[in-house]
Amino acid sequence: MPYYLHQVPGRLRVKTPFIKGSEKRASEVQDFLNRLGGIESISANTVTGSVTIYYDPAEIGQDTILHNLSRAGYFDRSKATTNDQYIFSAASSALSFVALFI
Repeated sequence: MPYYLHQVPGRLRVKTPFIKGSEKRASEVQDFLNRLGGIESISANTVTGSVTIYYDPAEIGQDTILHNLSRAGYFDRSKATTNDQYIFSAASSALSFVALFI
C-alpha cells in the first residue's frame, strides 16, 4: 500500500513513497506544508512514509491540503487507499478465510 489516506476533521495522515527512507524529502514536505496557512503541526515518519498533519479546519480544509500535496507531486490521491477501504478489505479477507471452515 504505497499511498494511504486517513482523515478526521483537524487531522490528516497520508502515506507516500516520496518520503519513505529520506529525511531530506520528509523535511521538504514539512517545509512545504508549513508555508500553507492553518497548519498547526506536522510529523513525518520516514520508516513508514507517513506524514501526520494537524490543521485548523477554520483556516484550511483537508481538500486544500491534499490538493496542494498532489499538485507538488508529494501525494497521489487517486492511488490512495482510505481507512474505510482498508478495513473493508481486511474484513472481507477474514470472512473468506472463516468461510473455508464452515
